Amino acid sequence: MAFQSDNHIYDVLVKFERDVRKALSARLDPYGVRPGQIPVLLALYPDKRLNQKQLVEKIAVEQPTLANTLRRMERDALISAQRQEQDRRTVLYALTASGQQAHDVAYAAKEDVRLLCEQGLTITDLRYFRKILSQMSHHVANDLNDPALFLADVVDNPGE
Repeated sequence: MAFQSDNHIYDVLVKFERDVRKALSARLDPYGVRPGQIPVLLALYPDKRLNQKQLVEKIAVEQPTLANTLRRMERDALISAQRQEQDRRTVLYALTASGQQAHDVAYAAKEDVRLLCEQGLTITDLRYFRKILSQMSHHVANDLNDPALFLADVVDNPGE
């Protein structure tokens, strides 16, 4: 069975995500902000101080990805990192003044792209779309928990 990619839901979702990321980048690049930094900027706004574990839980990102993002954001002076006196292993992250400004830019860019995406859609369209995406996400998440996940027909006939 050959894979058909014409309007396959996966291809449509990947293209949508890529287009949204490009639209965000176009709005953020002049300010030195990256789309991947948006969740951190929003999580730490306005005056929150969170450690890496709290950020991972709050923004649902892999720990290594977050660690790299935090390193870059600290290098770019968007966040500060401060070790706790009572537990020197714990580092709390907070927005700097530049980070507060980056938050404002990120929030405006995210809102602008949201409005662009929703253009011409009714409230009913948006509710239905969110419901469908939620159901699809639920199915994929449940599938990841299935210990019998195996593509036997593909493995038995590689290259077909």
